[in-house]
Amino acid sequence: MESYTFSLLFLGLCFFLPNCVKPQCHEDERNALLQFKESVIINKSVSEDPLAYPKLSSWKQETDCCSWQGVECNENTGNVIVLNLNSSFLYGSINSTSTLFHFPYLEKLNLADNHFNYSPIPSGLGRFPKLTHLNLSSSFFTGQIPSEMSKLTNLSSLDLSFLNLSSTVPSFLANFSSLSYLHLRNCGVYGEFPEKIFHLPKLEFLAPLHNQNLSGKFPEFRSGSPLKTIWFSRTSFSGTIPYSIGNLVSLEFLSVTKTKFTGTLPTSISKLKNLTYLDFSYNQFSGEFPTFLQNLTKLTILWLGGNQLTGQIPSWIGNLTSLNVLSFAKNKLSGPLPPSLSRLTNLRTLNLFENELNGTVDFSLFLNMTYLVELRLDDNNLTVTTRETEDMNMTNKFEILGLNMCNLNHFPNFLRYQDRLRYLDLGGNNIHGSIPKWIWNSSVETMAYLALNDNFLTSLEVADNNNMNNASSPQSDDKEFPLFCNLKSLQLLDLSNNLFSGLTLPKCMENPNNLLAVLNIKNNHFHGTIPQLCSNEGRNSFKMVDISYNQFEGPIPRSMAKCLRLESLNMGDNQLFDVFPSWLGTLPNLRLLILRSNRLHGIITNPVSSFEFQNLRVIDLSHNNFTGQFPSKYLENWNAMKVIESSTSYMKTESSFEAVRRTWMLEYTYSTSITMKGSEVPYGKIQEVLVVIDLSSNRFEGKISEAIGSLQGLRVLNLSNNVLWGEIPSSLGNIARVESLDLSQNQLSGTIPQSLVQLTFLAFFNVSRNNLTGRIPRGNQLNTFENSSYMGNLGLCGDPLTLKCGTSSKDNLSEPDLEEDDSSSFIDFSWRTVVVGFAVGVIVGVIIENNVKTKKREYLWLWKKSNYNQRRLVRKVDDEETLELKY
Repeated sequence: MESYTFSLLFLGLCFFLPNCVKPQCHEDERNALLQFKESVIINKSVSEDPLAYPKLSSWKQETDCCSWQGVECNENTGNVIVLNLNSSFLYGSINSTSTLFHFPYLEKLNLADNHFNYSPIPSGLGRFPKLTHLNLSSSFFTGQIPSEMSKLTNLSSLDLSFLNLSSTVPSFLANFSSLSYLHLRNCGVYGEFPEKIFHLPKLEFLAPLHNQNLSGKFPEFRSGSPLKTIWFSRTSFSGTIPYSIGNLVSLEFLSVTKTKFTGTLPTSISKLKNLTYLDFSYNQFSGEFPTFLQNLTKLTILWLGGNQLTGQIPSWIGNLTSLNVLSFAKNKLSGPLPPSLSRLTNLRTLNLFENELNGTVDFSLFLNMTYLVELRLDDNNLTVTTRETEDMNMTNKFEILGLNMCNLNHFPNFLRYQDRLRYLDLGGNNIHGSIPKWIWNSSVETMAYLALNDNFLTSLEVADNNNMNNASSPQSDDKEFPLFCNLKSLQLLDLSNNLFSGLTLPKCMENPNNLLAVLNIKNNHFHGTIPQLCSNEGRNSFKMVDISYNQFEGPIPRSMAKCLRLESLNMGDNQLFDVFPSWLGTLPNLRLLILRSNRLHGIITNPVSSFEFQNLRVIDLSHNNFTGQFPSKYLENWNAMKVIESSTSYMKTESSFEAVRRTWMLEYTYSTSITMKGSEVPYGKIQEVLVVIDLSSNRFEGKISEAIGSLQGLRVLNLSNNVLWGEIPSSLGNIARVESLDLSQNQLSGTIPQSLVQLTFLAFFNVSRNNLTGRIPRGNQLNTFENSSYMGNLGLCGDPLTLKCGTSSKDNLSEPDLEEDDSSSFIDFSWRTVVVGFAVGVIVGVIIENNVKTKKREYLWLWKKSNYNQRRLVRKVDDEETLELKY
């Protein structure tokens, strides 16, 4: 007490004495800081803050430590009370023996945005009984939250976000009665969240978001709670939102996107009049559109997308005039858009895609929204007209514009004035004729994504700036398609399923600075030779190329051996004339290779190395002129096919771009079609589990290698219509998950292996028109197949054939016509005996969903609907959670 009185008297005198010296840093504390400085390395690559600087460079022996950067001392005693060392380029391990923990009076410690080399969180933190603020975020600590931290009962702020913890949320946090700020974002905590933490008397900010294994339920909230922020996005919280949430009258920010909440939204939310940010997106909320929203007039951000809300968008939505962001996407909302939407003049983002909205929408509805830069009306039953905006230079500068499946019949004229578009989707409409020439001047510097697929486009008007004759008439035959050359930032181009003809791909695609990652022009009438893609040593951005169903001819460009990022290549159904492109086998990421229905020919020789096509999961070489021995040696290389993939996700490629002040991730899933009994079944999306080998309709000869049994991941194997001989390998019985097996129309002999009874996922089986003999094995799925699976093998007997074993074969000479009819059914075996064993199979799911015809122009419009599941746009939000916008 005497010392404290003396300090006050000393300070009082110092107030009047200009040369009075304040207490300096204690020598033992200065030495402790200098020793800590020696124990770490200054590495300028470890901090992400662009304004960061090496604070420890000011720590010198001859100066007062209270004057050092990042250090604050008590003005009365000289004890160090604050160490603010965030973003200081610190690198090195820290343990509890560090001199950093020699400061018993420390009140605030900030070590955020450094790199402590994956050290465990030091138990020495328990030596700071006076600590009120602790920030370890983004500092590369790992492991458990030490029990010694339970001594920090005076904490008011704790930030452990962006660490790599393997810990539950400690229950002792519920004893920190002064805690007002708890941030645990993306730090790996798991288990049940302690409910008592919700009831801390001073807690205002609670954010354990982005911890997928963190579970729990919202409690009954008490009146008087000071909570202002509840942020549980991307956790495994579940249950319902309790009615008592209305007691949180101070709440300003509420986000539970991508959790597991269910039920209806309680009307008590209407009491939360201070809410500015509300995000209930991507849960399983149901019921009518919530009427309580009309009371939340302070809302600036409203996300309700990705639920099962029904009903109409009410007219009172126009009263929420403070809104900047409004998303009702991916629900079951119906009815027209209310005209009152035009009153939301502060909107920057409006997302209504993937609902059941209907009626006519004139684009003038959005004219008053002068800040609107992101608009998505995709995949509804809307008819969008632009008659009121045709001659207007709209003040809106769109960056994201999605109008697919909006019944547009021409290019909206207002697009000619847009110069900031990053994403434009006009796919799935009824736009006929030519692409207007002014499109080449629209957002040429910014456009990253352009989709014009599934329309009736036939040609393009000549652009003034392409050194071509200026004309308003459609471009004549044999002209290059110049779109790639003008759009300098283009990463994804989808022109598939149109009627383009007389066009070739431009030479500028060989430009090493080409950013194009996804090119999809399938199902048109492009012709000519393929440019030398990836011919230079530039970035070689191509990840997915689909030019199938066109009229390309000539060889496959050898330059594509340099497309090191290529993941999916589909050149099927053209007129390519070449040998097997074994040189593609060096591509490290190639997963899907479709070359069917071309004029490819010759012998497929053995691979040069064991590394060729290691990641391949789908290969289709059918309907070509390959000859020679069955390529058995390649089976040993296809390592990715040997893995039974359990993921339910889809094969996709990704690229990113900046828009609406955020980073957006473009996800584009692979697509193809698979031939089953003469019909092509489209896969708008391909699951990771799908593994396909189709070498049918060539002239391969020789035996099928037993090595094929090592391809455990196979779901589809089609070797039909070749000249294969020898016995069916018994190792086929090892491919437990194969769902479609076609060995028909070969010269196979011997018996059908009994091991095939083990194939309990088998949904399609055909060994017809061979030289097989003996009794047909019975059991499991083999009991479900009818005569057509076995016909044309005069030596076979037993069910389901009429010829019983041990009787004359004369009754088996007559066989029905096996030619395909023109019906829309692509598979005709009986479903009455299909068992649970393959009910979840990827082939069966497509069989049920896609009853299709395979004529090319009919096939075009089948893709029109399925392709909308092929593209996904994801916005990565810096200061919020990641929001998935998918169609």
